[in-house]
Amino acid sequence: MVVLEAGAVTTPGISTNMNMGLSGKHTNYCCLAEVLILAAHKHEHNFVINRATLQDIEHIRDKGENLGFTLARPQNEHGLVMPEHLAHVAQLAKKRCRI
Repeated sequence: MVVLEAGAVTTPGISTNMNMGLSGKHTNYCCLAEVLILAAHKHEHNFVINRATLQDIEHIRDKGENLGFTLARPQNEHGLVMPEHLAHVAQLAKKRCRI
């Protein structure tokens, strides 16, 4: 099992000036990134309450990409989770499912 931080986003040029336990100075949680995106576009009303639709997700993703925001690399409290480690865990899970 691998535990990952949920929703980490790289927000170039934007630092919270505090350690939130994420991998980099410009890495923030997606909930903060969403607020930053909406504020940058002067959004003044509720964006999504309850369940987001695929259209809502694509909209906020596109607006974030326009600001240079990208998904951060997978990470947890121990640091970055390398692709090799994720592949190894996936391989072990596949073996376990065959038993």
